[in-house]
Amino acid sequence: MMGKMAAEGRRHSLFELLLMLFLLFIFAASALIVVVIGADVYSNINHNMDSNYDLRIPLSYVSNKIRQADREGAVSLQTKEGTTVLVLQSVQNGSNYETWIYEYEGYLYEVLYEQGQGLGLEAGTPVIPINGFSMKMEADNLLTLTANDASGKRLDLRLALRSDGEEGQL
Repeated sequence: MMGKMAAEGRRHSLFELLLMLFLLFIFAASALIVVVIGADVYSNINHNMDSNYDLRIPLSYVSNKIRQADREGAVSLQTKEGTTVLVLQSVQNGSNYETWIYEYEGYLYEVLYEQGQGLGLEAGTPVIPINGFSMKMEADNLLTLTANDASGKRLDLRLALRSDGEEGQL
């Protein structure tokens, strides 16, 4: 009788041991799956933040520059050395100046110079690395700015110039 109980007890303890190992395996696998999913979510959030930065920062920079210079005839697009250049005209200390903003060699460039100096695109200062940036005048007072990120995502910003002979705001 005693031998039968001992054998039955060993079977129960073996079954309990296998059940505990199975539950431990399920727990470990579930924990691993949660960690992998969490890492993927974090990676996607990080990628979206980088993309958002790549798209919005150049647009914000250029739109703020336009807002500062929005006066009658002070904002225009011109082609210099085959590149579209945003030209912002200003008067400082009685002298006429131009600020050029343009895409050049993977960067958004800016240069300020006194009119008539005839500088080239290489004279500018790189401001922000970009993956693609374009500007287009849709009408006399509607300017479209387009930024691209490394994955090909694109964001457009349309600005209505409100210049009226005085300092204007967008």
